[in-house]
Amino acid sequence: MLSRNLTLPTGFSGCRWLSMDKFERFGDRPVPVNKQWLVPKSGTYPQGFEVGCVHVGIKPASKSQPNVVSIRSTGPLHLASAAAVFTKNGFPAASITVSKEILQSSKGHGVRGVIANSWCANTLTGVTGLQDSSAVAEAAGRSLADGRPDGEDSASFLVMHTGVGGKRLPIGPI
Repeated sequence: MLSRNLTLPTGFSGCRWLSMDKFERFGDRPVPVNKQWLVPKSGTYPQGFEVGCVHVGIKPASKSQPNVVSIRSTGPLHLASAAAVFTKNGFPAASITVSKEILQSSKGHGVRGVIANSWCANTLTGVTGLQDSSAVAEAAGRSLADGRPDGEDSASFLVMHTGVGGKRLPIGPI
């Protein structure tokens, strides 16, 4: 069973948060040509949000791109709210089950952001997968919201996983 004292790595809490007013490429690598159509050419991103990303080691060592990202509201927690559309799949991933529970218990109020990882979908992993997804959501809430030690924000982040299915999320690096 996972400890409830899971914390995000030092690298994530120390990552550079960017205001979402423009697209910034990662490091010195340009956006791949086949993905450039996804980047807006005009307008601005919604005000009042920040995005941060970090490489925590879920991907193989040869892959240095970030594999955990978080998008969060910078406004007061009591003004934060969220809604989501989920799959109707009969075997939803743990992140879907956990995020649904967070939204249902909060009625969508006080949800500040989302934390997502790539390379591991955490699907078909049973109770341990649910515990892992819950631990990631709680750790994001504690570490990334307002930094309140009282845990007030611990249910304020939804969680998403994408990647290889049928494998348990390697919670250690996160």
